[in-house]
Parts: sequence; C-alpha cells; structure tokens
Amino acid sequence: MEQLREMSVDSDRGNGLQIPILIRKSREIRYNKWPVLWTALRSQIRHLPEQDLESIRRAFEVGQEAHKGQKRRSGEPFFTHPVTVALSLVEMGADADTIIAALLHDAVEDTPLTLEELKAQFGGTVAHLIDGVTKLDAETPGKHPSPDDQIENIRKIFTLMQDDARIIVIKLMDRLHNMKTTEPLPVEKKISLAKETNDLYVKIADRLSMQDVRDELEGLCLSILEPTLFQTLSLLRSASEKNTTNIMREMESHMRHSQKGFTEHLTLEYEHKTWQKLRNQRESGNKAVTGLSSYTVVFICPSVDDCYLTMGLLHQLWQREILSFQDFINSPMINGYQGLHTTIILSDGTRIRCKIRTTHMHDYAHRGITLHCFGGASRRGVFSFLPWTERISPLTADTKNRSQEFWDSLQSDILGDSIALHGPGDQTVMIPAGTTALDGAFYLFGHDALRTQKTFVDG
Repeated sequence: MEQLREMSVDSDRGNGLQIPILIRKSREIRYNKWPVLWTALRSQIRHLPEQDLESIRRAFEVGQEAHKGQKRRSGEPFFTHPVTVALSLVEMGADADTIIAALLHDAVEDTPLTLEELKAQFGGTVAHLIDGVTKLDAETPGKHPSPDDQIENIRKIFTLMQDDARIIVIKLMDRLHNMKTTEPLPVEKKISLAKETNDLYVKIADRLSMQDVRDELEGLCLSILEPTLFQTLSLLRSASEKNTTNIMREMESHMRHSQKGFTEHLTLEYEHKTWQKLRNQRESGNKAVTGLSSYTVVFICPSVDDCYLTMGLLHQLWQREILSFQDFINSPMINGYQGLHTTIILSDGTRIRCKIRTTHMHDYAHRGITLHCFGGASRRGVFSFLPWTERISPLTADTKNRSQEFWDSLQSDILGDSIALHGPGDQTVMIPAGTTALDGAFYLFGHDALRTQKTFVDG
C-alpha cells in the first residue's frame, strides 16, 4: 500500500500561493520536482514583465509535457536538463526569448514538436534560437552522426550565431550541464565528450571572453582525461588561493602607505590561473621562469586613468619582470578583453602577475559576450563586439561540402592561438600564431604587400 505525504512549496512568493506536492513511497516513485523547479525559475525572473513571465510559464509546461516519460541516463526526467540550462542563463541576465529557447532547446531533436509549431507559439526569434542549437539530422531519430555530420552541425551553429550571439551562449550552457552530469555515461562516451568539449567548446568560451565558463569546462575535461593531474592541480590551485590572500594584504598595505588616498577606491582580488598555467607552474618545479608567475592578483580601478596610475605605482614599488607588460586596453585581445598586465617581483623573488582593469573590464573578463548579447543588442549579431567572427562567412563559403577542411581551418584560423599585428596608423589585426612576417603583410595590405620594404618583430 502506498504511503502518501503532503508538503507545501511556496510557488510564488509574490502572491503567497501554496502548491501541494504528493510524494508516493512505492516501487514506482512519482517525480515531484516540477513545482520546485518552476518555483526556482519563477523566483529568478520576477523582474521580467508579466507578459514575458506568462510566455516562460507556457514554455515550461510545453517542454515538460513534450519530454514526458523521457529519462536521462541518471534516471532523472529528461526535462530537468533544459530547466537547469535555463536557470544558468537566467543567472547571466538572459532575456525572455533566451530562457524560452533554453527550456525548449531539445524539443525539436527529441520530441514530436516541430520548429514551425514552436514558431507559431513563441515567435520567430525563439524558433531561430532553437534552430541554431538543433542538430541537422534531428529528423532522423536514432541515427548515429558521422564525423562529417558532427562538423556540419558545428558549421551550422557558427553560421547562425552571426545573426544572434545567444545561440552559442545557449549551446555553451547546454554543454556545461552535460559535462557536469557525465557520471552515468560509459567511459568511452565520457572521454569522447571531454575531447570534443576541450577541442571546441573551451576554445569558443575563451573567444567569447566567458572566463568562468571556459575555466569550468576545461576543469571538467581535465578531470575525465587526466584525473590524477586534475587532483594535483586542484590542490595547487587551493594552496595558491590561500597564499595569494596574504600577499594581497601585504601589497595593499604597502601601496596605501606609499601613496595615501590612492588605494581608497582600488579593489584587489585573487584570480585563478588557467589549468594550463597551473600545469606549466607544476612542470617548472617552482623555479623562477620568465613569463611564469606564482600568483595572480587583479586590481579593479574606477577609471582607465586609474588603471595606468596603478600600473605606474606597482612598477615604482617593486621590480618588474622584463618583457612582462601587455597593454590590452590600447590593443584589446581577440575576444574583446581589455586590461593592463604586468609581472612584479617581490623582495623574496616571488613573481606576481598583476591584471589591472576597470569594473566593466573585470565583468567582461568573466562574463564576456553575455554582457552585450541579451535583449536588443543581440539583434546586431556579434560583429560589433567580436570582429573575429567576420572570418566565419568566408571560411564557410571556401569550405563548402568539405567538412574536414572546415574543421581544420576553424581550429587553426579562428579558434587557434593568435598574435597581434600592428600596421600604419595604429591599425591592429589578430592573426594565427605561427604566421610569418610576410603573411602578416598580406593580412594587412593584400596585394599591396608586394611593396613591403621592412618588418619589425618584437619592436
């Protein structure tokens, strides 16, 4: 005989409604989290207009019903995945269309719902976002995609994201949740997923300056592909955070006493090193190596002028490492990141990587394109924020019907490492690492590069 227990959950704190949930204790446990999940989502979006709230509620109900009976490998109802993706996007400040698209992003692939039906219910913008993250072979259930199929799906995402940057952001959060829930997967599937994520989605997050997402994805990949190394680097990161806290106090005190009043509006924060930087640090054996610092400290300033003043004070108080200074305010990185970077050497020889930013620069470093792409700005695509995306259309056209060539060029020319090339009149372009000086001249001048007389490398 089933035992029933009733409990109440505050489903709408604004009007105090209570929704009863029945928890059945029997062999077949009825899933009881939908009101809880809706409550969690509703509480985070109460700032949106009533019309948007109603549309999101309908999308929740449509998605819940469409995925009814579907399970994830963990045994949880499948719809928990779209809801989690939607919640993560809400935390980033997503608009209503993005939230609706997240709730329904798997509907066309995994349920009888069609793109036309979703367009009729929620509008063309939502349908476009869903289409952007829907596989090309969605209409062939059970089909195992070939390598070329997978590459063509990636081509589709990159092509459509030029119209709306939110497509790639939804895809990133979809992949992040999938990477967080790999435990029930077979080992081979885990490794395959981690390799693809590391080769593509980590790099995309970096190109969008979404530092927090990139770091989390990279850590999840490392935990699967090199679990022992991941544990070692995690311990190194924890120790680094603890030591940096003490170092920041000493640096702040020294700066405050040196120039009274200057540090009043200056904030110092610890910043995690990337997993690759931690790997390099471990391999160095804590030896003093040029270009490799022990700790990273961020200096958050009220204005750009204060950024340069802070850099000057750091160089006045401590010895700086030669060739360590980088001005990404004057010449932003390819992902739009701005800031001043310099490495100072403390009296005991400890190297500190100092990153100096305004508040907006700091937010962009961690959240990247999401600061711009939600709401009306998203309709302008990504060109105005990320000029590198202008390379996508020519690449797609040049590699039509040649999937592997598209993938290879994407990895090297768009997602690969880049260097800054400076031309006359403060003209700067980012070009693939490994490019020769002569290649660089053609990037800048086209056919006129044939008249080049001199090039200068590293000044």
